[in-house]
Amino acid sequence: MAWRVELSTVAVEALRRLKRSDRRAVARRIDELARGGPPPASTDEEIHDLPAGPHRLLCRISRREQQIVVVTIQHQRMPAGRVIAELAVRKIRFWTGEGWVNGIRRTLGAIRRLGRAPVFTATAVVTLALGIGAATGTFAVASGVLFSTLPYGESSRVVSIWSSWSDFPKTWVSIEEFLNYRRQATSLEDMGLYFVSSHNVTTLEDPERLGSAVLTHNLFDVLGVRPAAGRFFTKDEATTQASVLVLGYDLWQRRFQGDPDVVGSQIPVNGRPWSVIGVVPPDFLLPEDFRSQARSEIYFP
Repeated sequence: MAWRVELSTVAVEALRRLKRSDRRAVARRIDELARGGPPPASTDEEIHDLPAGPHRLLCRISRREQQIVVVTIQHQRMPAGRVIAELAVRKIRFWTGEGWVNGIRRTLGAIRRLGRAPVFTATAVVTLALGIGAATGTFAVASGVLFSTLPYGESSRVVSIWSSWSDFPKTWVSIEEFLNYRRQATSLEDMGLYFVSSHNVTTLEDPERLGSAVLTHNLFDVLGVRPAAGRFFTKDEATTQASVLVLGYDLWQRRFQGDPDVVGSQIPVNGRPWSVIGVVPPDFLLPEDFRSQARSEIYFP
């Protein structure tokens, strides 16, 4: 009794994509099995042990494709015959490596099409770059503000105090206000004050104008910060307005290559010699520096 084998359109197209010799071998084996009747019952058990992978080419088609096509012919009388035939041919495509080869072809084709439209390609690349850059910048800001802890000891206990005028809802606290708060506040352990400015490092080799801050001697202690090198200000140095300064960590690395001997030396600032007594730790920023482009890099008492 001869069996009638009917392949779906998708299955036929899949067979057409095979190499001619492989396609002929598959068609010949389908014809042989269709004329020879149903396969032996033991074939179903062998099918589950078939090896798979793109390295399994159709060079040994006589056995592997026989077992695959047997599945198709054995279930031909079932309503899902077309689907099973299609799935069988898809397995052949996978074993020949055609699936991932077609993926490479499609990718190369897309690259060639982009090369034929340079204006569109450049616009798309620039748009993607701007979008990725904006997303990265937004995440960096959100990560620094929302997720990262402040570079202070016990940062959850640190607060900033601002003043308010009729036309300025948020402005700097004056020295008089600071002294009043410090005398009268009972819920604060200690308070420090600073204001930002800018100074010139007037070395002959490379003069540079830098962001700076003038602060009370206890501000670093209030923020719970320890020096990376040297020490911070004393009360006497602040009272007598001694010519001492503390360097920012990035400035120390950039201009002095992180040389520890710079502590104790003098550098000219605004035309005057100042003694370097210490260096702030890495990542240290004053509260206002988090949203400022001109961050403080030199600190004065």
